[in-house]
Amino acid sequence: MATASRPTRVGNPIVSERRVASVRQRLAAVTASSGGLLVRLVVRRAPEPAPELVIASTHPAGYLKHGLPHLLPLLHGDNSLYLAVLDSRGRLVLEWALNGDTNPTHGSLYVRPGLERCSPIVAIGWPSQLPPCPTA
Repeated sequence: MATASRPTRVGNPIVSERRVASVRQRLAAVTASSGGLLVRLVVRRAPEPAPELVIASTHPAGYLKHGLPHLLPLLHGDNSLYLAVLDSRGRLVLEWALNGDTNPTHGSLYVRPGLERCSPIVAIGWPSQLPPCPTA
């Protein structure tokens, strides 16, 4: 008589539903307390939580400079993530993506021109003569 065997997991285990719910709850709470409006939040179950977060702000420069730094510690260490910040018209202000599935050092970053110095996330190779952030 043949018996069904349990599948074995190769590599890292997939994140539990409980951990995904916890990460999602913390990201939503910090987004709200940092002054951002949560547009979309998905946390995929992968070998680590893989958040996809879209935030809107009526004051994008101020949010990048003062609000977003409160959120980044929760994303520290995630090798797979997507973060976008939109202005009140839904236009892109910041887009940051890391793809840990292929290489944790590969990613992309876009910051609206003129707001680079507001962003707590910086790209290697940005010119040193960027304009100052237009908010205090």
